[in-house]
Amino acid sequence: MSFRMEKYNPQKHDPQKVAEIIYAADVELNSYVLGEKKEAVQTIIKLLEMGNNYFASPYLECALYQDKLVGIVVSSTVKDKLKLDRSSGMAFLKAFGLWTFLKRFPTMIKMDKIVNSNLDDDGFFIHFLSVDLPYQNQGIGTKIIENILKKHEKLYVDVNINNMQGKNFYEKMGFKVQSKNLIKIKNKEIGTYSLRTKE
Repeated sequence: MSFRMEKYNPQKHDPQKVAEIIYAADVELNSYVLGEKKEAVQTIIKLLEMGNNYFASPYLECALYQDKLVGIVVSSTVKDKLKLDRSSGMAFLKAFGLWTFLKRFPTMIKMDKIVNSNLDDDGFFIHFLSVDLPYQNQGIGTKIIENILKKHEKLYVDVNINNMQGKNFYEKMGFKVQSKNLIKIKNKEIGTYSLRTKE
């Protein structure tokens, strides 16, 4: 398998494709914050161009198979995650514009409650992991996790409660459920399972 991971580079990796793969990581939860696909992809592209947010190049890696972009992972140390949580608000404000940001801000605050906050300082957090649809079920996600595990033993990830395939994948990779986190948005219950690899 001709597989490799490399840091996102807008001159080399198509920002539109990267943004689409990021959005597809969790369409349901992403739509609450970023909106419907077309609008969301444009917002993600703007975020890709900025620093100081989750999608900045230091935190975004592209998975390539036979030189084709097949997946992405957005990840950071727990210490960097805490800094990104603070700085990303300003980046989202710039990407959305003031009016859209103010409309979405209450939802963003609510959704913060379904993100794992029980993290050890020496841990590593996976914000997004997504494999492009035509390449799913071919071991790409496994390769991405194996690549991260070479550098970090203690991993954290949040998975949509409606994504049993994702939950099963992480459990197969050695993650254990730490908590189930639920909120209501527009009278609909949404949430995540918070998983980690090691105590």
